[in-house]
Amino acid sequence: MVKSNRTISLMGEIFYDLRTQRNFRLTDFGKVGLSKSSLSDFESGKSILRFDKLDAALELMHIEVSEFEYFLTITILIILLRFVMKLKMRIICKIL
Repeated sequence: MVKSNRTISLMGEIFYDLRTQRNFRLTDFGKVGLSKSSLSDFESGKSILRFDKLDAALELMHIEVSEFEYFLTITILIILLRFVMKLKMRIICKIL
């Protein structure tokens, strides 16, 4: 499955939020073979991590992959809901 750039960006943003909430530094992930620059690129949406690297990074933070997928899914649903609400408002404004 090919992921869109927006999905990749969201994955990085969610990872950043989880990492900072748990007080992990970029350098902490050297323990699982992730360089500071590759993790920074992932968090800023410039690149994607291989699954094994993402899994290892999440494990270091005591986060299951399923939890990460849950956060990603909820974020996407919120974005879609906002889009639908804006669309509904435009339709209502045209009717009135």
